[in-house]
Amino acid sequence: MLDKIENIAPGNDYQKSSGNNAKSGYKRSLNSSYSSVNDSISLSPAILYLSSVNWKLKHLQLDKDKLNIVFTFDNIEFSSSLAIGEILSVEKIDYIVKYPADPPANTNYLTINLTSPIMKNSIDGSHIKSQLLYLTKFCISAINAFGYNSGLLMESIQVQELFAGLEKEIRSEFFYLNKCLINFMEKYLSLKINPEKEMEATKSEIKFKNMQLNKT
Repeated sequence: MLDKIENIAPGNDYQKSSGNNAKSGYKRSLNSSYSSVNDSISLSPAILYLSSVNWKLKHLQLDKDKLNIVFTFDNIEFSSSLAIGEILSVEKIDYIVKYPADPPANTNYLTINLTSPIMKNSIDGSHIKSQLLYLTKFCISAINAFGYNSGLLMESIQVQELFAGLEKEIRSEFFYLNKCLINFMEKYLSLKINPEKEMEATKSEIKFKNMQLNKT
């Protein structure tokens, strides 16, 4: 299940920092190191949780500044980097999405950079998805419409028209991804993540920065 997992212990300056009780477990988790991937990580509740939601973890690196994670779900690769100091009250998550343009070869990818806000009322819930139907539909439509374009801004009329009919459903899918990622981090870091406030309606939109089809 695990192609590559890296766990890096933080430096002394971070280990000496003070915090409340909620952060104590956080520090202990950050200070942990694993001597054996098979014996320790594969049996951890966090990894078992990812398996239960049909995610495949490809890369995990934790240091004193960042938590970097790469996983695949429904044959789509997602990468994210979260600042350690902001995890407890994270309000948004940046993703790099790589959709395979020519499966099963998986040599060419549609790459999308986007930001998805955290919605409190979307964090809880037990429904497990097996597919991302609307994100997949958007990616396929973009590939068919634009082909190997060096870069497409979401502000362009062409992309906006393509995205408009699927925006609500794609937003819901990313809220689900956020929920699962938060659940994973809570289990992995032994903490409880509480976004500081509910996002305003005008700030709850997914922000697509750019996308391009990379041909190898």
